[in-house]
Amino acid sequence: MGFAKAVHATELRIRQSNAPGAIIKVELLDDKGGKHAIFSGVDETSYPPQTITWFTAKTAKTDYLVKGALITLATNAVSGWNEIDAVQLLGE
Repeated sequence: MGFAKAVHATELRIRQSNAPGAIIKVELLDDKGGKHAIFSGVDETSYPPQTITWFTAKTAKTDYLVKGALITLATNAVSGWNEIDAVQLLGE
């Protein structure tokens, strides 16, 4: 996904609206086409069923401008239809 304004990022927030817990990788896309992983692995958070919640991937302030993000899901990790309905990029 892309963002209207590129920033030096400090955090990416992902709102999971159904079957949370399937996010296994979060990458930031810089303004030159590079990818930078800020989270990789299994989300160890224990979510109650039918929960709407935020997944947060924090990073030290990037020295590159972030213009987008890639979010990878392991759809077999959590039963149900994994849904994301918003993504927020924080930075300066």
